[in-house]
Amino acid sequence: MLSKKIILVVILFVANLIAVQAQGDEIAIQGNSFADKMAWLQVFSKSDSSYIMELNANENITSQVFEFSGKSNITIKIVGANTNRILTLSSGNGIFTIGSGITIILDKNITLNGSGSNRLISISNGGNLIMNNGSTVNGNTSSYQGDGIFVNGGNFTMNGGVISGNRGAGVFLRYGTFIMNGGSISENNSGGVSSQFGNAAFTMNNGTITGNGGTGVSMYSGTFSMSNGIISNNKAYGTGGGVSVVNNGTSFTMSGGEIVNNSIRENDSRGNNSGGGVYVNNSGVFIFQGGKIANNTALFGGGVSVINDGSFTMNGGDIINNTAMRFGGGVYGYFTMNNGSISGNIARENGGGIYIITGGNLTKNAGTVTGYADDKVNGNSVKDSSGNILNFRGHSVYAGSTENLLKIKEGTAGINDKLVFNSTGNIYRGYTSTASGAWDN
Repeated sequence: MLSKKIILVVILFVANLIAVQAQGDEIAIQGNSFADKMAWLQVFSKSDSSYIMELNANENITSQVFEFSGKSNITIKIVGANTNRILTLSSGNGIFTIGSGITIILDKNITLNGSGSNRLISISNGGNLIMNNGSTVNGNTSSYQGDGIFVNGGNFTMNGGVISGNRGAGVFLRYGTFIMNGGSISENNSGGVSSQFGNAAFTMNNGTITGNGGTGVSMYSGTFSMSNGIISNNKAYGTGGGVSVVNNGTSFTMSGGEIVNNSIRENDSRGNNSGGGVYVNNSGVFIFQGGKIANNTALFGGGVSVINDGSFTMNGGDIINNTAMRFGGGVYGYFTMNNGSISGNIARENGGGIYIITGGNLTKNAGTVTGYADDKVNGNSVKDSSGNILNFRGHSVYAGSTENLLKIKEGTAGINDKLVFNSTGNIYRGYTSTASGAWDN
């Protein structure tokens, strides 16, 4: 008589053959519970194979490591049967750790949540995560880190789905890549996407990063490239409502999309409030090729703030309708303008369009800075909170201090007008002067 153990092995072997025959290239994982299915994978998974894990109920699970000894190039798609199924972390550091050679696809009707003592999902070097429409990663309220997804040398592709409600950042990058083709990263307490160490690469082709309780995209290392999508309604602590680009070797290239309606928290205890749309500091680099930076708000630099050897080159795009509660409605700091448009921005004290800080330079080779004198609807302006115009404050461009204003009444600086401001004492646009001051009063 056959032992129960042998019978069980035979049954599992037959089930495996049936699964292969039924699913073709995508093999159905056998078992009733998530734990059963993981045990099945340990025994029957093979290199260079694709599997589908269908969940039939909500479950509480412990931390899981997707790594199978001696096996690689394994793809596992996780879906909910018929309706949304929720996997909740009951204990452990995080719900999933994705090891080298493993690709996890979170597909329709699947939610991962829970409060781990670390990041909810960690992608190790050589691991891959794909999120599609209908998937959700949320609810990591851990007091330590509390990020939704941690990319630590692996690769994350977000085609759809939602990452929300995490105490840390929605996505934390160290090494590896993050490609966002769609979906939403929203309402995470410490920002949408954060790169603090290492040399990660973030590419945003579409999707939304919105309503986070910190900077939308905070880059302290690595590169960020944005060709489409929307970064909106994020509220940062201190600097960079939409995007922060800080430190040497860190760069942000924007060729499309929108950075709109971002702001800095009004009661920031750090005493800083700069860069409602984009903040560039400490040798970070921002190259603006196209797209829109609009309706952002900060104390300094409603649209863009550039300080401490940061670099901002504007080759195209629009900086429009941003507001600074003090200086630089459109841009605060210094930059080079080769094309694009700066219009409709408001400052409450100085520099409606542009405020050049002490020691900073503006070089305008082309593009348009709209003057209030020519266009009282779309022109940059300095207005108080009641909407009253404040003259001799530099509606379009302000450089230097209020002590020695050069009152040049000019209109729009058009596409062919070259303009150089140096706040240390030189202003050129057909003029030579030793005085600092304001343009288009």
